[in-house]
Amino acid sequence: MPMYKIKANMDKQFETCGEACSHFYSMCGPRFCSMKIARDVRGFAAKQNAKAGMKAMSDLFKEKGREIYLPME
Repeated sequence: MPMYKIKANMDKQFETCGEACSHFYSMCGPRFCSMKIARDVRGFAAKQNAKAGMKAMSDLFKEKGREIYLPME
């Protein structure tokens, strides 16, 4: 199922039920929900200095020659 359809279904579920009664999308379950994980990761990244970390990894990528696959060291 495409992500946009999952998001639309999730939005419908929350409209009818309200976020208080369902904290996960019914297709996933209470122990694993990709939408909830994505929301939690975004919240965590907002609290951290994520931009500085991404900048550091970008600089490292450039330093290593912009290669995705590197030989094992």
